[in-house]
Amino acid sequence: MAGVVPRDWRAELQDILPDFFDPPSGGGRVRPACPIDCGPGWAAVVDRCCVRIAAALEDRERFYFESIRERQGALRISWGGRLSAASEAAVRSAIDLAEARSVCVCEICGARGRRYLRGP
Repeated sequence: MAGVVPRDWRAELQDILPDFFDPPSGGGRVRPACPIDCGPGWAAVVDRCCVRIAAALEDRERFYFESIRERQGALRISWGGRLSAASEAAVRSAIDLAEARSVCVCEICGARGRRYLRGP
């Protein structure tokens, strides 16, 4: 369709899970919303991670991303929240899987890939 601008996958994910991307402000401190700073090839990796995290959370538990970015050829995710021990273990597992999977997926196109680091 001409003239239709596709929405950015980052914005769509943030619209679907706003609580995951807008950390709570407490004690007078305001934290900025978490930017997703990685390429579109990792959209499915980040999306699957969010699905696993959402499934792990129980009522009244609070989870939010602090950062989602590329670092040294791999996805790096930091997070915060108030979780039970079981939910925290499941969240850590989901994040570990996403970070490990990103090494095998091209950040640009999402095709099968491998880690590549430019060096001297």
